Amino acid sequence: MPEPESAEEAALFHVNVYGAAEMYQINGMKEVALVHFKRYFSEAITCKKFARGIAVAYSVTVEQDRALRDFIVEQAVQNIDTLTETAQLDTALDETPPFGKELVHAVHVCHVT
Repeated sequence: MPEPESAEEAALFHVNVYGAAEMYQINGMKEVALVHFKRYFSEAITCKKFARGIAVAYSVTVEQDRALRDFIVEQAVQNIDTLTETAQLDTALDETPPFGKELVHAVHVCHVT
């Protein structure tokens, strides 16, 4: 992979690799893509450039494939105060309704415990 211009671009690359690995049932490739996605998505979310990564991650995975989705929701919950100050969160919620549902549930669980 050429050197990415941004964390967001790298996260998008790795989430697409994850999706391709899922399609072709290459579990080892999924695991490697997930490690790299986590690294770059964590950078992208703190830079407030994450909405596209969420939309792509949810489009290339099925609901039962929780690795990417759970990580994304976990990151969003951890950064919720910062994220509510950006239009990126609104975009992610508009473009990816399942993410919004899972985020609300995760925030509720955090406040209950």
